[in-house]
Amino acid sequence: MLGTATMSLAERGAYLLLLIYQWDHGSVPDDAAERARILSCSVAQADKLWRVVGRKFQTDGNGGWQNARLERERTKQNTRREALSASGRKGADARWGGHD
Repeated sequence: MLGTATMSLAERGAYLLLLIYQWDHGSVPDDAAERARILSCSVAQADKLWRVVGRKFQTDGNGGWQNARLERERTKQNTRREALSASGRKGADARWGGHD
């Protein structure tokens, strides 16, 4: 919340929509028209919003933009998921003798 405290309601909403898009697609497009489509607004409105929320994203080197904190959370979730899966396999092997 502190990172968005100075944003307007519209900027905060755009930021959240772009984070959601990044989570599902891996990055936010560099193309202004695509960002406008994601934000359901005109290109002019999207550009105005991007001037503020774009500061929260860095280029990914592949024609898109990523929020670094979101990517750290994605990594933590993947690590946790892998650990839970390994623990589940270990428990199943201990209980039922492991079947390949």
